[in-house]
Amino acid sequence: LSHGNYISGISAVLIVLLITWSLLDQNKVRKAINLFMTFLCFAMLLASLSVSGFLTLFCILPFCFGVAIKLRGGKSTSRIALLFAVISSSIYLLMAHHNPKVWDETFGFFLQGNPFENVNKDTGMLNSTLFNHVHAEENSEVYRLPQLPESGVGLGSGRLYIWKEAIRLILQRPLFGYGLDTFAYFFPQDDPEKQANLETHTVIVDKPHSIYIGIAYGAGIGALLSFMCLMYSIFICVNKYFKPKKEIQEKDFLILSTFFACVAYLFQGLFNDSIIGTAVVFWVLLGVLVSLVMQREQEK
Repeated sequence: LSHGNYISGISAVLIVLLITWSLLDQNKVRKAINLFMTFLCFAMLLASLSVSGFLTLFCILPFCFGVAIKLRGGKSTSRIALLFAVISSSIYLLMAHHNPKVWDETFGFFLQGNPFENVNKDTGMLNSTLFNHVHAEENSEVYRLPQLPESGVGLGSGRLYIWKEAIRLILQRPLFGYGLDTFAYFFPQDDPEKQANLETHTVIVDKPHSIYIGIAYGAGIGALLSFMCLMYSIFICVNKYFKPKKEIQEKDFLILSTFFACVAYLFQGLFNDSIIGTAVVFWVLLGVLVSLVMQREQEK
């Protein structure tokens, strides 16, 4: 997957898939296996040191638990919710004590301060001062180089800065875009503001860090609208399937699990790119979702 952002995003998708199936499933063995895998994926999410997956869970899991309460009852759901809270909290505490950055990339996104930081850490700072002048020759007039902005990280780990530049590029070619995987060639790599938003001017920005901006940039706004219409039509079919009051069967639990997993992928796609390592999981799950809904419709 090549980067912690993608590991974080796909971990959230797997957690949503597994925990929803565990909440709804009546098979105790399968429920236990899915819960065990949920905790492994949660540890993987924390180890990625990226906030995108945690933010996805924060927004999607309440809906998963809400549906479980409606379909399986509050008593059954609360037992699994309590187990999930206890074990995931234990995993979190262990990993945050090992690496305080776990807090920074999870709750630190919402809260100031880090309770896991070592107060007695070395106060020495790395001096990253750049040369601001050179002498052409002895006793000559000083030539001053343009001074770069101070090194820093912009909002969303620099994403907001990248998105603003990407949208500016999209508006220049809104119909057909620039071609997929060409972002590195058209992004203003010599922009001094990279120093203030991405820590260093030497980094090469090769992706927009958003599935939706990436589609609009590479293939045009029309392609993005087509993608959104496809997702909307599939989710409308799922909604229509569950709208009539009827008895919920075991296969319906898998439909709901894959549905929420697809929603989680699309949500984390707000902050992450589409790459082969993660996109294949989404399209397989989406195909399974469509297939299951079609089968159940034919069984009526």
